[in-house]
Amino acid sequence: VVADAVAFSPVPAALPSGASLQLLEDDFDSAANNFDANAALASRQSGLLAPAFLRGNANNGAWQSQLGNDSPTLLLASFPGQTTAGESLDLDLAPATRGRLVIRLSLRCKADNGDPTRWFSLSLSDQPPAPNAFVTDSTHSPGVLFRANGGIQCFRPGQLPDNPATSWTADSSVKRDIRLVISDTAGIGSPFRGNGSLARLYDESETLLAEWPLAQLNAGWLHLGAYESLWEIDALRITTEVPATDYQSWIAAYFPATEDPAVIGPDADPDGDGRDNRFEHAFGLAPDSGSAVSPHIDLTGLQAGGFTYTRRRVALTGLDYKIWASEDLLDWQEDTGAVQTPAPTTGELEMVAVAVSPHLLAGPRRLFRVTAD
Repeated sequence: VVADAVAFSPVPAALPSGASLQLLEDDFDSAANNFDANAALASRQSGLLAPAFLRGNANNGAWQSQLGNDSPTLLLASFPGQTTAGESLDLDLAPATRGRLVIRLSLRCKADNGDPTRWFSLSLSDQPPAPNAFVTDSTHSPGVLFRANGGIQCFRPGQLPDNPATSWTADSSVKRDIRLVISDTAGIGSPFRGNGSLARLYDESETLLAEWPLAQLNAGWLHLGAYESLWEIDALRITTEVPATDYQSWIAAYFPATEDPAVIGPDADPDGDGRDNRFEHAFGLAPDSGSAVSPHIDLTGLQAGGFTYTRRRVALTGLDYKIWASEDLLDWQEDTGAVQTPAPTTGELEMVAVAVSPHLLAGPRRLFRVTAD
């Protein structure tokens, strides 16, 4: 009986655990004042989803959006007694979100500072929102309202808003960095794939301002809004934090100080024992020890068609382990009738009892192979 780890899905060895994938970056930098929020998209935006078109109100006497004025930013203005001014990204963020979705921006209330009835809103919608949509719209989840006096309200459809005890610092002379993190309920994975979602809001000092659970999110259309006030938005950054694969977590535990593919890559053999990291990961061996060259294999029951071997837990690796049989080491056939029974375990390894198909024991000799794919 031999163990083997055949090729499986490529692992980007140079991608560290918790790496961020930039979906969109927009500094709203325009050469001159411009009432077209989509001016110079190719030069001012970058990221996987760039260029991303903005859908906003038609500028008139009631509201306006503008690039520039006295700085390279996006201005949203809604004048007293009028409806909400807004801009929305004309794309759904959900398909590109691989892990937690992080939305960062710099925010400043340029006028009406101190009036709690005037505000800026940041929200996601499950469908393309209307430019003048209000944050309490039933399609918006989550939504955050930043009041000109520093108050915060956190919205979710069908429920009264949450009013956190903390607040953000509203200062008309200084831009404030805001970070909205949206994830699954565990706080790690994508908010769009699971049984629920979670929103967390942080300020520039990484202080947690608010946390609130959400129903399962299925789409994410970003909307920015302003009501009866003038707001300056800058440095929009949208990233997704890529969860580490089991392989990345496993290899980083042995070699935390390097990202060299010659050491941590799946095909690398840093301990020189003839087994690459792919094999050692699949069968729970130590990639930094040349003495760990084979999983433990117990053949005492082979005459009766059984043997046991150790592997890294399938719940961690997600690999598919198969049993193969041969009479000559050249022609291998999968034993689709083999039964593999892992023993209960609480560690990272599991012992697997294998019962091969009875008909394979009839020949003069039979060789068995375990593969991880």
